[in-house]
Amino acid sequence: LFGNFLAGRFSVDLKVERMLAIGTPLLALSAVLLIGLLAAGVDHPFSIFIPIGLSFIGTGIAQPSAISTAIGADPEIGGAASALLGFMQIAFGAIAITLVGLLPQTAITFALISGGALVLAVLADRGLHGRAQSAQTR
Repeated sequence: LFGNFLAGRFSVDLKVERMLAIGTPLLALSAVLLIGLLAAGVDHPFSIFIPIGLSFIGTGIAQPSAISTAIGADPEIGGAASALLGFMQIAFGAIAITLVGLLPQTAITFALISGGALVLAVLADRGLHGRAQSAQTR
């Protein structure tokens, strides 16, 4: 909720690129923190709740801008883009929960799957961002 509040409050002033530049590093930090704390053997609920809370804030800040950018890229197919984004969220959630169910039920398994998904999201963002910038310079 806090990330969404920040997005609603500041996205008009800061614009899409800046909101993504703020939210994406928070996601990366939360992934590293989650995996690091649990791999180091920190056995406390805060070792899960604080990194996950950071990921919620980062997602709340970045996701509205990312979705509006994806849907607004080509207004004629905005509905298809929206449907694809929704499908991808559900599909990746289903894959992640399946992995959690199939693998040993430990905190580090959870951290590797959750943190790994966050790292993949950040890498995908950076990769797509780079492709978009190179396409604009052509």
